Amino acid sequence: MTAIDIVGEGISLSMLPERGGKITSLVDVERSREWLEQPSRELVGSADESQTFDEGDMCGWDEMMPTIAPCQDPSTGVSLPGHGDLWRRPWEVTARDRRSVSTRVTGDALAYSFERTVTLGVRSLQMEYRAKNQGDTDLQFLWATHPLFSVLPATKVVLCNVGDVQELHVAGDMAPWTWPEGGVSVVDTLTHGQGKKFFARATTGDATASMVDGDGGALTMRWRSSAIPWLGIWLDNCSLSRGPVAAIEPTNASDDSLEVAARTGQSWSLPRGAELFWSVGVTVSGTVTAPR
Repeated sequence: MTAIDIVGEGISLSMLPERGGKITSLVDVERSREWLEQPSRELVGSADESQTFDEGDMCGWDEMMPTIAPCQDPSTGVSLPGHGDLWRRPWEVTARDRRSVSTRVTGDALAYSFERTVTLGVRSLQMEYRAKNQGDTDLQFLWATHPLFSVLPATKVVLCNVGDVQELHVAGDMAPWTWPEGGVSVVDTLTHGQGKKFFARATTGDATASMVDGDGGALTMRWRSSAIPWLGIWLDNCSLSRGPVAAIEPTNASDDSLEVAARTGQSWSLPRGAELFWSVGVTVSGTVTAPR
């Protein structure tokens, strides 16, 4: 399995197209900061389809579609696997150069294609997405990007233009949760062995979520709230992960299930042959100012 490495100005990235397009490394070169949780062993070949996502790599950056929680497709009744199709299927490289790589994959349970172009700039990363309905009926889907960021002892998750935070409980109900202006520390908020999932609505303009280290170094994800209206946040203090991690997951729905998203009018829908485009940006920096 061949890794693809691309380099920008002050930032570098590695990807394994054959392993679900997984981004295995995202480094702020100027700070020598590896932002993504690393695997416990060398990743070889495609993902093991006999394992669930939570039993697998638990590292890097994956894409989730057409659902996160296992459920039935609301249009066809087909059973959809946990965390969707994309992480378990090999992706095709369609274009690449020193700073950019484009990849494509087709769905398994449902008939669609998914494309992602990753481009590095000056301490920045732009991710352009395209989904196309390849089937004969309307396609409904839930998408979330799923980077698993490594957490240092003083790292906090800081939100801007994101509000109405709700904590998702095991039974599926939601409870209001106040996100402090100064951010949330995984290790201070969660006991060892605990994990929590939150959903928050992106409010106006560009929404952002930042991982802010104790020295002021930061990684910030940015997206248009008009295009991507929700944010999922998974905080894990060694519940499923080997060490403390945080997943910042811009998404189109306030639930992990496509069935729920469709019932509440939050799923994205594409007629036969139609396409949808969206994007997410990432920057790394020496400092970040918390919202006031």
